[in-house]
Amino acid sequence: MGRIQVCGKYSPEAWEGVNAEGAASREANMHAMFESMGAEVEGYYMLPGSNYDFTMILNNADARLLAAIKKMVGPTGAVIEMTADVLMTAEEWDAVEGQNYRPPGQ
Repeated sequence: MGRIQVCGKYSPEAWEGVNAEGAASREANMHAMFESMGAEVEGYYMLPGSNYDFTMILNNADARLLAAIKKMVGPTGAVIEMTADVLMTAEEWDAVEGQNYRPPGQ
């Protein structure tokens, strides 16, 4: 499985919880949640000055894990916007074969 970076924005109500409990408490919760699904939080960061509030680097992550996040977190309204990007090392990128493509009209 791969590595995915997730960025998100908290709702105003979720921010109240983060500020009351502390961001470190939120990080510990994320570690526990993802470990229970067989993934690992490599890093959890707050993003002051960004359009997003937090980012996480997840190891052993795939589309099924992202679907689980959406199903668990989405209905709560705590995260009002999220993006997820697959991360690859330069070596992983170089190992990808990109042959046999013919552009339209050629």
